[in-house]
Amino acid sequence: MGKLLLAMMVGCALLMAGCSGDDNGTGDNNNQPMTGDPLPLAVGNAWSGTTRTTTIYDTSTVDIIYFVTADSVVGEENWYLIKSKANGTTGLFGWFTVRQDGVYVITAENDLGVAEPQMIFKFPGKVGDKYTSNLWGATYTIEIIAQNVSVTVPQGFHACCQYELRVGQSGYSGIFLGPNTGFVKMETFGSSYSYHSNWELDTLVLK
Repeated sequence: MGKLLLAMMVGCALLMAGCSGDDNGTGDNNNQPMTGDPLPLAVGNAWSGTTRTTTIYDTSTVDIIYFVTADSVVGEENWYLIKSKANGTTGLFGWFTVRQDGVYVITAENDLGVAEPQMIFKFPGKVGDKYTSNLWGATYTIEIIAQNVSVTVPQGFHACCQYELRVGQSGYSGIFLGPNTGFVKMETFGSSYSYHSNWELDTLVLK
């Protein structure tokens, strides 16, 4: 969980968008498969938002932007490099591509065309679909928790697919992915619930 959070917060490696059971997200038609582009990819696309982190000690905020900075072709498949920027520091998020069964990622910049792509977001899918993927040096168990979930963030309203990512018992991350939008909301809980981090989309740029 810590590696995934670091990847999303500082760009060292994915992203975490999601929502807990608060009033910003409500389940609706959860068994209906979603359609559209799960993650629009083009150089220049960007998802900007503010992360609010709460611990037993304090609360802090930081503006984080995820942006597509380059593309490459491997075989006949297009891949897009997403990086993040926070507090003036740019970090790697990973190489992403969209296939018929979902979104795949390679989490090391120099591994494109070498490492085996890993599914991060199964799409389309159904509630209860569960699978494992090796991301940022750890094995994640990923599950589709809900579909067509209503999520309101500063950028606006979105119907999302909710994914839950877990590594052992070290806490979990939730990601809300909006078709034809991409990253909408990301949330991470520590195993003791004394740690909570929440990122929400406030500016969307799609080329």
